Amino acid sequence: IVKKENIVRSKKMTNRDKKQKGDEYELFISKHFREQGYTISEHGIDNGVKDNGIDIIAKKDKDVLFIQCKNWSAKSTNKVRDKEIKVTRQDVQDYQEKHPLYSMYKIKIIYIMSENVLHGSGYHYIQDNSEMLEFRIIPMMS
Repeated sequence: IVKKENIVRSKKMTNRDKKQKGDEYELFISKHFREQGYTISEHGIDNGVKDNGIDIIAKKDKDVLFIQCKNWSAKSTNKVRDKEIKVTRQDVQDYQEKHPLYSMYKIKIIYIMSENVLHGSGYHYIQDNSEMLEFRIIPMMS
């Protein structure tokens, strides 16, 4: 018999914990792309909740990557679905309209995840729109 008081409950992450975990991953991904020669704007960290679904903007030559980072556990019920990707796509289009300079670049929207949290609907949407969308799994190194 297990006594109730002996059960250790996992601590729920606070919003502050989630923000810190997300920011750490965004910085990790920024460094990854900087090392590949990209100029980085840490849009999510600089703008907080007003980032409009764009965590990182990476520029190199005539390419601009709009990056959305997800540092979620594959065990979590959180999954990246097609509807979320469609919202991000619209957010990027809105951003481009406000910043016409980007019309000179080849644009790609990339979902980068620390673990595979892509729902089947998200996977199919990205595959069907691969000229503009892609996903990558880049584990967080400690």
